[in-house]
Amino acid sequence: MQLSVLPDAPASADPAAAIPAFAIGHITVKQPQQWAQYCSQVPATLLPWGGAVLVRGRKLALFNGVHPQTDTVVLRFPSAAAAAKCELVIVVSAIHVPTVAAE
Repeated sequence: MQLSVLPDAPASADPAAAIPAFAIGHITVKQPQQWAQYCSQVPATLLPWGGAVLVRGRKLALFNGVHPQTDTVVLRFPSAAAAAKCELVIVVSAIHVPTVAAE
């Protein structure tokens, strides 16, 4: 499984301020029954770190490149630090992704 943690807002002047982070997992499901059982347990497992499952879905279309995995999962955490403490998430990279305000 490949995972990345991406903050969704720039850091504030206060370095201690929490920036929400997202863990994105690209997964190949080989045992659907075991995967379903595992998925049913994940929300409760994420609670101690303030995490939640935002998206869990199967690949429908690929517009560019190669993506051999069958499923994608997006988890949300209150901060990159919280995501890093979660036993389910391996922090591969933490990068700033600027947000654009709607006009």
